[in-house]
Amino acid sequence: MSSKLKPSVQGKMALLALGYCVSMNICGAFLGLGITALIDPGGRFTTSVEKSDGLSKVSRKVEISDVFLDFFRNMIPDNIVRMFLFSVSFQ
Repeated sequence: MSSKLKPSVQGKMALLALGYCVSMNICGAFLGLGITALIDPGGRFTTSVEKSDGLSKVSRKVEISDVFLDFFRNMIPDNIVRMFLFSVSFQ
């Protein structure tokens, strides 16, 4: 059906479809960010470290920069990184 259309109309339809896909992805991303901010998953939990005496605790809330750094660190598995960095030879 679309093969019978003029090239200019096909281009307009392609741009409309591309714009629709991009706008729906952006709307979904903002909806997900809004819901995540609303329910605050993990907000009840903090990381804690006990000192050797067992009495004092240092609590720290996870920051957004920690999340992004972990995300980028985990994009490539450790075994792939080790494969490129270290070599083992057998004799």
